Amino acid sequence: MRRPPREAWARLSTVLMPLVDLVMLLVLFFALAQGVIQNPLVQLDLPEATQGKEAGRPQSDPIVSVDAEGEVFLDGARLGVHELAAHLKPGTKVRVRADQGTAYVQVRRVLDALRDQGILNVRLAVAPYETDAP
Repeated sequence: MRRPPREAWARLSTVLMPLVDLVMLLVLFFALAQGVIQNPLVQLDLPEATQGKEAGRPQSDPIVSVDAEGEVFLDGARLGVHELAAHLKPGTKVRVRADQGTAYVQVRRVLDALRDQGILNVRLAVAPYETDAP
């Protein structure tokens, strides 16, 4: 098998270097974006759990947040309760986060809207359980 001339290798390396730079930038972007994705966009004072462990959440699961005033957010964007139906498909897994000071009637409105849309797999988020034992 015949080896390509040295000039061919030089041309190939000049073409591949920008591609390597692009891949490294993409890896860096996704590594930095991972921290932003995991942190909730709406800061809430969640009620504390009395037991149990947090289940892992796939990054694609949407988060519906209800603040103390009853405002509804979908992944950080403010929406009306009835607008949730336009943004979520039936059968979607959803995590609902509500502030500790939110009236239950506000959370029930969100849960009813999700049920009416055919979203039955709903998880309620709470602050992690912390024990005093070592």
